[in-house]
Amino acid sequence: MMNAMMIWRRNKQTAGMEAILEGARFHFAKYKRVPTAISVPSGFLSDSEIASLRVRFKVTVDAPQYFKNEVWFGMEDVA
Repeated sequence: MMNAMMIWRRNKQTAGMEAILEGARFHFAKYKRVPTAISVPSGFLSDSEIASLRVRFKVTVDAPQYFKNEVWFGMEDVA
């Protein structure tokens, strides 16, 4: 479960990884915390990009496919 959740919509010209970085920066500015969980729709990132993000974040590929340009950022519950 995520809290302090935010949905970030990329424009169609922004590459997937660039959109992730923009959204993470915005999340930090808004909540003063780096997001710990990211949910992307299938096809948003390549397998290698997902693997590189998993070094630092919990990444799931389960965001709704009908929102193909949206990334969900949040803080993972620890409880």
